[in-house]
Amino acid sequence: MKNSYVDVLADDYGIQWRFVEDDRPRSYYGCYDSVMTRQLEQEYGTTLFSRARHKADSLDHTGRWNRLAEFPGGTEAQVRFLYSHIDWQRAPAVPGKHARVYVSFTIDSTGQVRKPFVQRGLDPAHDQEALRVVQQMPHWTPRYRRGRAYAERWTLPIVFSAKMHRAYAR
Repeated sequence: MKNSYVDVLADDYGIQWRFVEDDRPRSYYGCYDSVMTRQLEQEYGTTLFSRARHKADSLDHTGRWNRLAEFPGGTEAQVRFLYSHIDWQRAPAVPGKHARVYVSFTIDSTGQVRKPFVQRGLDPAHDQEALRVVQQMPHWTPRYRRGRAYAERWTLPIVFSAKMHRAYAR
């Protein structure tokens, strides 16, 4: 996830800030930071960074500035949806901990599930059932980057275990 603060500095002031790992006082970052901060405050005023932080916080509060795609109701709702829609007669629980089908898909800029396919399967019955359930998912909240909706690729593991069957079978 990108940093809204850095986005505001780039968009509003043309500052291409970057973060590096080493922030020791005499390191490149430490020197660059102190010198550049003084120069930027001279050019844009001493409240530059607090103004940028305030704007970034405000943009983040909109929920449509920078965020990843999200299933309606969050991860718990997604798990409930997936496992309560599995037809356990077509694809019964499988003993063992590797009874997973990995389904990849794209959440487009409108939040719709597009192009699902089995990334790593189990067998034809379980693969088809996992695809069927993913294709039935409702619209998601799409990914936003700098206030613009974008497509995002996802991969979900769908577990066909006795535990999931007991917990969610219809």
